[in-house]
Amino acid sequence: DKNLIQVMGRKANKILQVSYDNLTGLVNRQGLDFIANELLQDARALGISHTVLHIDIDQLHVINDTLSQEAGDAMIHAIAVFLRQSTRETDVVCRVGGDEMAVLLRRCPLGRGTDLADKLRQGISELVVPWEDSTLTTTASIGVAPIEAQTVSAQAALAAAELACDAAKELGNNRVHRFQTGDSMLMKRQSEMEAVGRIQSAIKDDRFELYAQVIQPLDPSVSGLHLEVLVRMIGLDDEVISPGAFIPAAERYHLMPEIDRWVIHRLFSELNRNQSQIQREVSLISVNLSGQTLNEKGFGEWLTETLSRLNFPHTRICFEITETAAVANLEEASAFMRSIKQHGCKFALDDFGSGLSSFGYLRSLPIDFLKVDGAIVKEIASDPIAASMVAAVQQVASVMNLQTIAEFVENEAIKQRLEEIGVSYVQGYAIGKPGPLSASLYGEAAGSKALSA
Repeated sequence: DKNLIQVMGRKANKILQVSYDNLTGLVNRQGLDFIANELLQDARALGISHTVLHIDIDQLHVINDTLSQEAGDAMIHAIAVFLRQSTRETDVVCRVGGDEMAVLLRRCPLGRGTDLADKLRQGISELVVPWEDSTLTTTASIGVAPIEAQTVSAQAALAAAELACDAAKELGNNRVHRFQTGDSMLMKRQSEMEAVGRIQSAIKDDRFELYAQVIQPLDPSVSGLHLEVLVRMIGLDDEVISPGAFIPAAERYHLMPEIDRWVIHRLFSELNRNQSQIQREVSLISVNLSGQTLNEKGFGEWLTETLSRLNFPHTRICFEITETAAVANLEEASAFMRSIKQHGCKFALDDFGSGLSSFGYLRSLPIDFLKVDGAIVKEIASDPIAASMVAAVQQVASVMNLQTIAEFVENEAIKQRLEEIGVSYVQGYAIGKPGPLSASLYGEAAGSKALSA
């Protein structure tokens, strides 16, 4: 079609500039967002329909945990090759997360796209990937959604496909689910999409507030305040909105990098404004970085530049990254951490210990602290297996000269058990509930003891 050629021709150079995933060579999330937006513009201008598939590899973590990260990577790479070979040259195959891929089917109506999705699902289930002296197999769940002239936005189309994929997984994996209005499961997710507008408005209007929670040493000789910085959204009626009400939507619709940047910028501004007073009391301030932020192109450069303007000692800044985010792109995560550590900052690996392979990659990551998964910690007073898992983490941390932090410490019995195991620091409601950062820095909490640098 002449019009299509003209439209695509004007955009060819921009499309070629999208970024690619290192492992598979596929277009990454940023590229997916860009190209999906271009397809929506085409749909509106030319009256044509496209289809987007969101593909989640079922139980990939089992391969990672029982074999190795390399085995999981081999499975991902094989699926990427299969998808490229099974789609047209005009279609776009993307890797959007650790175990997630997407396919943009150009000029493909929803019905035909659904049929193709089922063929891809079947093909993935039949893949046999050689690995050492064995073979790997898996299945995939696929969500299908249209990109049409009446589609609200490209982001909405991608989100709809992801919601449909979630439904496929909840229905038992290894199946295809097509987005349909009125689906109760998808309507719940739709409400999250509506929250996106409120989050974007809060970012634009500066309607967030920094909170903090104290982390306490179990060694009474350790002094100084250690805080984990948290964020709350402020509603239009000045209501303080907890993370559980907006973070899931922010994660699902890839708004976490904007929120993380806001938190870092606001925190550093506060530290610069009162750094002499804060420095006398505070030993370490921890800031969370989401997996999305970690993988965002250009974030490392932005953080380096932002750190260059921070007068507060960089050695007292710690960035927390979840185990899941670090393992999803181990090589890139390690490179990022080493780069930022050159400026004096520290790193904590959060939610550590839930996977069987957790210990395997520790030597690859230049971390200073291990934060034990709270789901394990809260069971240790009553579950010997949970206690043994925490003890194993503590033993490895001691050998590697790392300090440990236990989250979700909800009562004295848990705290006492952690002290017996030898955990370095504790955090949770039994220690102190989150409150405004200003109160921690300048109020009564400023005299509390916490983690030393």
